[in-house]
Amino acid sequence: ITENQHEDYLYFIVDGIVENGMNRNGENTILEFYLSNQFFTALIPVLTRTKTDVYFLALTDCIIEKVYYKQLRDQTPTSLIVNRMLRHIS
Repeated sequence: ITENQHEDYLYFIVDGIVENGMNRNGENTILEFYLSNQFFTALIPVLTRTKTDVYFLALTDCIIEKVYYKQLRDQTPTSLIVNRMLRHIS
């Protein structure tokens, strides 16, 4: 995920390390690191359909699964597991 793009997916790290950061006025700020067995995304842009202001960078070789957010959201009323997962992520 790069800055200034729309995002539609949630990502799950099967294996690897991902850095989350932002660039402002030429300065890079690291916000968080994500490790194996964690979800990540630019959540506010996913929910509001706005452009991201952050980036995600693989720091190691990664195996990542991506899930289309709308498909998950549509399952929320009928799936307790998806409902709990989305509440945990947000």
